[in-house]
Amino acid sequence: MGGFKIGNYSYPSLRFERALEILKTICDPPFKGQITQSGLAQALDPPKGMSETGGGFINLVGSLRDYGLIQGKGSLSATELAKRIVAGTPEEISKAKAESFLSVPLFKQVYQRIGIIIPTEEAFSVLLGEITQEDKLKLPERSKIVMKFYMEGARYLPPLEGATGMENNPPSGFGSRTTTSNVAAISLRDLGGTMNLTVDRTPDNVDILITALQNFKKRLEADAKSTKGEK
Repeated sequence: MGGFKIGNYSYPSLRFERALEILKTICDPPFKGQITQSGLAQALDPPKGMSETGGGFINLVGSLRDYGLIQGKGSLSATELAKRIVAGTPEEISKAKAESFLSVPLFKQVYQRIGIIIPTEEAFSVLLGEITQEDKLKLPERSKIVMKFYMEGARYLPPLEGATGMENNPPSGFGSRTTTSNVAAISLRDLGGTMNLTVDRTPDNVDILITALQNFKKRLEADAKSTKGEK
């Protein structure tokens, strides 16, 4: 496992975007999908490289496994799923990225409840409490980390059929979401569907929205390049 825990669940300590960047390093020349652990450690932080036995590197490799991107021990190789992400058709790439992100059981559980419609921070915390059974005193801070990870990965997921967010399948005792002056929200729409992001209005959460917009821009740029390449 990749290093982080919340209640009964473990999840990667590596953001999905970063995992995809490292996958590209593994699949690009000179490695072409095959690399030793020591070679990966060296490639990730030149010229010194990461410590192959350090906790950070061990968690990084575990996170890549959690996302279903690598296999093997001393010698690592890209999985078939990873190869579809790197070298598939645009449709294969889109589906493979979603499959990779949902390889993490916690993210899959969240997706099955809310799809890609992100609720308020408070509602997301309540939802995670129900799913993970995390200690109520530890839940708020740990929930913020999971929410950041999920928001980043959610842009690769298709809309969940029939889902309308927390209102469709709310946590026990939690009412419908309302919009107030204490809430910031954006709605991102493309051919893959609509992702609504709603967070409490704090400086940290503004950073979350900025990151979401930056990632959305990258996706649009990548889609534009793929479309141009097909012509």
